[in-house]
Amino acid sequence: MARCLAVGHRGAGALAPDNTLPAFRLAAQLGLDAIETDLQVTSDDVVILWHDDTVPKIAGEDADPLLVTLTADALRARHPEVPTLREMLEVLQPTPVRLILELKGCSWEKAPEATVRGRLALVLALVEEFGVAPRVLFSSFRHSVLPLIGGGFPTAALFNAFGSPTPPDFLETCLRLKVQEAHLSGPALLAGPADAAALHKHGLRIMAWYPGNQEETEEEVQNLIHKLGVHAICGNRCDALVRLCANAAMGGDTERP
Repeated sequence: MARCLAVGHRGAGALAPDNTLPAFRLAAQLGLDAIETDLQVTSDDVVILWHDDTVPKIAGEDADPLLVTLTADALRARHPEVPTLREMLEVLQPTPVRLILELKGCSWEKAPEATVRGRLALVLALVEEFGVAPRVLFSSFRHSVLPLIGGGFPTAALFNAFGSPTPPDFLETCLRLKVQEAHLSGPALLAGPADAAALHKHGLRIMAWYPGNQEETEEEVQNLIHKLGVHAICGNRCDALVRLCANAAMGGDTERP
């Protein structure tokens, strides 16, 4: 049986600063199967890797500015460690690491469709330029963005933002969107194992993800793999996650196609 994939949350999880080039380099060195990262777009149409809607304010500002109101240069003047998607692809293109690109925050979730389509074109052009399309999967909490991607790219619907419960129509949402994967939080899956069984029954792959402020335990990883048969785990204890996934085949008690 194929083994569960070890995915580094925002690069290398808790082992390096989120969404930075050192984190992506470390992910490749650790032998992670994939990395998950957050795509946002600046006001001058540069695709960068940043999680939050806002950027911490500086002296003279009354509030944290929205990221989409800043140029890439203005953002990096505040946070020089923030990489662009191009820079990340330059690091990971020579490696076999797969890429889970989350369309994150106000760049996608609060933008009109025409703006979203233009930003998607920027992302897809970079993916094509670096020849990494076969290794890319797109995900988003804004499910209406997913059908706009096109190009035959696999997609995943994300659930459980900010610890919210899995919605009762999650399966219907996945089937309506024709996604290939459902990404639910590890705690939510473990609390509701019937959800995993329902997804398996319809041939959907499952990735369990953990927020940046929560580290998965070895017991949780073992249960997700052996009892729930998840396809991948996006975690923060990435060194342990690589070891556990390498030593465990997917399967267990959950019905799988």
